[in-house]
Amino acid sequence: MQQYHTIENIYDNIDQIAPALKEKMLASKDLAFQGKSLVQLMDVPSLIEKPREDFATNLSFSHFRDVLINQYQFTSMEKNIKELQDMYEKPQQVSLFG
Repeated sequence: MQQYHTIENIYDNIDQIAPALKEKMLASKDLAFQGKSLVQLMDVPSLIEKPREDFATNLSFSHFRDVLINQYQFTSMEKNIKELQDMYEKPQQVSLFG
């Protein structure tokens, strides 16, 4: 990664990699790109800057469930998704002291 910077560049230059490592890289190419997809799923820039209401109205928990649980088999995430859904879909109590 230090030399090629991206997973795409690694595979574009695979013939320049040592034979033993090249063989391992080619054998796990699909996993490498799946890993990249997962990292991209986790990369959510500027959420802190958005008002909670904007964030909550644009969430699709069914989509999260579909991608994380059905597509990537992260069944352990189901509880977390449910907790987030409950937190963002239930009205928040407004302070009496403003």
